[in-house]
Amino acid sequence: EPTNHLDLRAAIWLEEYLMRWKKTLVVVSHDRDFLDSVTTDVIHLHDERLHQYKGNYSTFEDMYEQRRREANKAFEKYEKQMKAAKASGSREKQNKVKNNQKQQNKSKKGKKNKGQMDDDAGGESNAPRKWNDYT
Repeated sequence: EPTNHLDLRAAIWLEEYLMRWKKTLVVVSHDRDFLDSVTTDVIHLHDERLHQYKGNYSTFEDMYEQRRREANKAFEKYEKQMKAAKASGSREKQNKVKNNQKQQNKSKKGKKNKGQMDDDAGGESNAPRKWNDYT
């Protein structure tokens, strides 16, 4: 926590100094205003994967929430399709849903967002997963 034991003048000086810093710096702070002014990129560890977000801390929060909503929406859609396929009792329909999901995953890998990097080391299942927030 760089700003915990600093008076206002020292905290402002540190903030301005770090804004001019050209190299990589790891900052841990609970002061959101400080993080907003100092950060240009956020690398976030979620589900054993690294995700990079361009922008300050507020931008990261917005993009993280959007990503969470999209992941849960994809999971609910997939779950609904699988339930319908299982209810019909047709193994063919279940395989069709799984194959459609595989195709969507392949197309998404080809179109990664510029602002994000995913560490793809490890066997990822093709089915979307429910988003797990840390609690």
